Amino acid sequence: MAVASFANGVRAEDNGVSRTPQMGWSSWSFIRSHPDENKIKAQALAMHNNLQGYGFKYINLDDFWYLDPRTTVDRYGRWVHDPSRFPNGMAALANYVHSLGLKFGMYITPGIPVAAYEQNTPIERTRYHARDIADTSQFETNYNFGGNAMYYIDYRKPGAQEFINSWARLFASWGVDYIKIDGVGTWDIPDIQAWSNALIRTGRPIHLGLSNSLDVGAGETWKTYANSWRISGDVEAYLGPSSYPLTTWANVLSHFQLSSQWTHFAGPGGWNDLDSLEIGNGVYDGTDNGSASNFSQDERQSVMTWWCMAAAPLLLGTDLTNNVDQFDYSLLGNSEVIAVDQAGIPGAPIVDYLNNDPSGTKPEIWRSKQLDGTYALVVANPSGSTQNATADPTVFGVNGGVIVRDLWSKSNLVANPNANPGYKFSGPLSFSLNAHQSKFLKITPLVPVTQYLADAAVNTFTGGTILGSKNTATDGRTAGFIGNGGSVTFNNINVPKTGNYAVTFLYFNGDPSRPATISINQGAPIAVTFPGTGSFSKLGASTQQLALNQGNNSITISAPGGSYAPDVDSIVIPSTTAQYLADAATLVGCTVRSNVTCTDGKCVTQVGMGNTITFKNVTASQTGLHNVTILYLASNARSAEIYGNSGRPVKAEFLPTNSSDSNVVGAVSVNLPLNQGVNSIMIANRNAPAPDIDSIIVAE
Repeated sequence: MAVASFANGVRAEDNGVSRTPQMGWSSWSFIRSHPDENKIKAQALAMHNNLQGYGFKYINLDDFWYLDPRTTVDRYGRWVHDPSRFPNGMAALANYVHSLGLKFGMYITPGIPVAAYEQNTPIERTRYHARDIADTSQFETNYNFGGNAMYYIDYRKPGAQEFINSWARLFASWGVDYIKIDGVGTWDIPDIQAWSNALIRTGRPIHLGLSNSLDVGAGETWKTYANSWRISGDVEAYLGPSSYPLTTWANVLSHFQLSSQWTHFAGPGGWNDLDSLEIGNGVYDGTDNGSASNFSQDERQSVMTWWCMAAAPLLLGTDLTNNVDQFDYSLLGNSEVIAVDQAGIPGAPIVDYLNNDPSGTKPEIWRSKQLDGTYALVVANPSGSTQNATADPTVFGVNGGVIVRDLWSKSNLVANPNANPGYKFSGPLSFSLNAHQSKFLKITPLVPVTQYLADAAVNTFTGGTILGSKNTATDGRTAGFIGNGGSVTFNNINVPKTGNYAVTFLYFNGDPSRPATISINQGAPIAVTFPGTGSFSKLGASTQQLALNQGNNSITISAPGGSYAPDVDSIVIPSTTAQYLADAATLVGCTVRSNVTCTDGKCVTQVGMGNTITFKNVTASQTGLHNVTILYLASNARSAEIYGNSGRPVKAEFLPTNSSDSNVVGAVSVNLPLNQGVNSIMIANRNAPAPDIDSIIVAE
């Protein structure tokens, strides 16, 4: 059975860039209104030397690079760079950044310069002039030179698009890879459309980012025409003449909570921008709400956790050349954490903290189902005192136990060190968290699941049932008003064989209970009752035993008479699995050793270097790719080839389960082709040690 969620088909700006959240640096937070050529070069060189290897690649020059547009423009009415700050020009600066293997970004605001109107400059490659397109009845936003520097553009007029085309060509000729348009809102949609079209026409891949405090009600528009959009105001603290401290705890918490409104809109090519990531300068990164207390290591780790859980752009605002903090750089270089961000699947909270606890007095639980079938899980304590926090994987549809990995410590957790299987967490996960501390976890279900979202394109709706937005939904959308003649049908629910399945419904119900009916493949409705979840914004789960046929099925949810069922987030279907123990496999050169936390108190060691372990009599009900979860133990990174029936091997990389303890069990999943009937699965490495093996779990 497949283990990835069915995506909602979100599409963003189709210009081929930013298929994953962008990573880099922006000048505003630290340099602010004093950029110059030498400063930008120094930051670029520092990124090249220290961060480029982790995926950071954009060097973005923000505001204050240009002369006053009320008085100075070039011959075609466009901004002119400040030669006192950038004596060699913008193309030379871009060339330097590119020479380091990095990309270069620049900043603009919407509209046409007042000086262009006053001088009636020609529009390049046309017979039109600035006065043909300027709307002098209103001014656009320009933070540098005030509210009277840029006129609106009347895009109904001939020459308007051509003016933006000219400006886009100029940026492209300089070698610009990223454009930030600041001060935009819904009133600037024509500008955004024009810039989107113009940048694509240049033929150069250029990221288009929008700023700031964008309206979530226009989210579909932002994702259609841009590659990222600022969901909030500035993250900076603005506490005094110094840039430090860069932000406050209240700011970063509000930005993270606000991201829950935007989950639905993010996807390859377009991202919810939480503003600069203020990590890198240690205690100067931020302060506790303006007090004398600077950010602790727990707080800085929480900020990085939150940005990555939101699948947000990681654009650093810190000084890369001075006050470099080694702990911060260990955060920025954690490949397992960055991998969650770059997977591009925004997390969603279990409870609507944005509206119910905006000041962060209670623990917060956020989850994100990853493409490999695992879950990213954040357990956070945003309050100012130590608190106990509990996360229950069954709430988001995971039953059958899980393996838990701490992404920050890069080690797997042990549920019970004195019993087998000691690796298996069967109930809620509980933690005692310091003030402002967060846990960032990877959850591997021992029974893989497939999640079918309510807003999948294949689903059908009848009556008054509609899709609505909800901050706590898996991807921000739920089916609501189910009942009173309306229904939602989840189509293409695929299972490998006919039988009874424990189907979990994720839903929201603010009433004590609600009745519903469930119909399988248009059969007779089954009456069920969904208990209350506490509110219509708090996620809950209910599992029903349902008979499904091999292949595709439909599941219809409605309600009897004039009643209404709860709002529905998704349906979660568990795989049919079988576990095969390593010490019962065929061993060539390997040996069995005791380990109390393994499945049966034993594991197989000395795998690799020509030694092999083969699991025989592995059964599959159908031919195709099957999810195979390998439970292993390793104190160092290892690799192995996984063979299905002696076919072409699948390479698997095994991270250390615990760098100081070789008795901790972890999990890696691969998709392996198997035949219907009996199969064999071999784990080998001809030239290097493979990890110790506990067992494999094969999903249908």
